[in-house]
Amino acid sequence: MIVRRIREGRGAVLIEWFDLEQHIHRGWVPTEVLNEDMNVDAKVLSKAAPYGIPFEGLLPSTTIEPVQLADSLRKRGLWTAEDILRNPTDIAHALISCLGFHASQVQTYVREFEQERKEV
Repeated sequence: MIVRRIREGRGAVLIEWFDLEQHIHRGWVPTEVLNEDMNVDAKVLSKAAPYGIPFEGLLPSTTIEPVQLADSLRKRGLWTAEDILRNPTDIAHALISCLGFHASQVQTYVREFEQERKEV
């Protein structure tokens, strides 16, 4: 897979790549596995030391019911195509409201992740 070099240090390089489903990843691999054409074998990528926080664990699979979204949009005054096209921020707020999810939850997750990492 084609990767992008982010930075190097101590015999390793931090790279970024997209998997076959177009999900973005970053990880550390030994410098010697990176060749001039920036192509790294998928087996090597699967063993890359992960970089960053695994946000995939942040939310369980979440489903928004259509009626729930419709109510949330309408409560924000979004009733027509014109309303929707003029107020993209309100759409985002409606979706966030449906998820019942707030920035403080992300921060709590990150703090807990960091604490667990320090304990290992």
